[in-house]
Amino acid sequence: MNKLFFLLIMFGIFLGCSSKQIKHTENTGGSPQLAIQQEIHNFGTLESGEIVNFSFKITNSGEGILNIDSVKYSCDCIHVDWPESGISAGNSTFVKITYDSSGEWGNVYQTIEIFSNALETKKNVYIAAKVNNQLFNQE
Repeated sequence: MNKLFFLLIMFGIFLGCSSKQIKHTENTGGSPQLAIQQEIHNFGTLESGEIVNFSFKITNSGEGILNIDSVKYSCDCIHVDWPESGISAGNSTFVKITYDSSGEWGNVYQTIEIFSNALETKKNVYIAAKVNNQLFNQE
């Protein structure tokens, strides 16, 4: 009898835990999608030391709230500002890239990775420039 009572209590606990997990997986209004209007920006020819900006327009073309979780880049010459609040379906915002060409020279190509809660979790944008640096342009 005690075994049966114990099994009924364990079964009740198991069902209680299972229902909590189901609540966490409820539909939150659909899947957001990150759409980027222009994925590549060329700053053209710069003199070393110039600091330039460009804002990539991003749109949530899906359903539900789009959140940008993080942004990755591999150069200290880049700074990125992105929205901390969610982007509602159909709305747009900007990811601002600041590029500091100090110490750079030649053709420069950089990739910025944008991570979000969209179905396609990673999207890339790219910047390019030709940097003239007097230290390396001596004849």
